Amino acid sequence: MTTYSCGRCGRIVSKSTRICPYCSAHLAGIRCKNCNFTGSESDFFGDRCPKCGSVVYTGGGSGGGANSPLGWGGIIGIFIASIVLIIGSFVLGIWMGKNNMDGGGVSMIGSIFGVFMLIWCISDAWKRLKGRKR
Repeated sequence: MTTYSCGRCGRIVSKSTRICPYCSAHLAGIRCKNCNFTGSESDFFGDRCPKCGSVVYTGGGSGGGANSPLGWGGIIGIFIASIVLIIGSFVLGIWMGKNNMDGGGVSMIGSIFGVFMLIWCISDAWKRLKGRKR
């Protein structure tokens, strides 16, 4: 669920809320926290302010992309962690194989999980970059 801030009290409300549950203000529009521009949902195409270009999205949701609550730092952190997990799984599998230990399953699970994390990071970064062009 995409959320925005109330124009009167500044508290977070959903995009579809018409009356603020905190201050009872009638929410005929959405207010940008950066420049205080107020407009309708259609004015804020791509969750960006038409006046200053700021992202008015304030969190929540699980769609990732331009609205991801992680931000670029989180995406880069998960990207690095996935690379380390993939390499570590391969090294662990080789080490366990040399020491006659059965670690193929552990190595395979770690590698698969690392690949899924890597795919998610690339997908989320792509969505963020596409959302930025709007």
